[in-house]
Amino acid sequence: MSHKSLTFEGAGGRYEVSVQQWAEMLLLLNNWGWRPEQVLTWYLATGVKVSDADSKNLAATGQRVLDTALKDPAAVYPVSFDMAKFYLLVEFCEAGAFRLSE
Repeated sequence: MSHKSLTFEGAGGRYEVSVQQWAEMLLLLNNWGWRPEQVLTWYLATGVKVSDADSKNLAATGQRVLDTALKDPAAVYPVSFDMAKFYLLVEFCEAGAFRLSE
């Protein structure tokens, strides 16, 4: 079984993640207070451009998740994706706007 992946390209360079992991990360971010500019499912489409403000808000929420995971792991875990990959997403998004593609 092949897993579809998404490629993010933008100010932060390039980042790749499986569609499933990205969807799970989006849900986690949403649960932790990220309020995206678009409906959540919009971020699963290819060709989407995520604005600078939206990307930085995503990164800020992601950083809160990471900080909490270090201080109180039970508040964040279990998650069904690699938190190292999530850290790289947060770092990527801190740089600003990006586009999603397959």
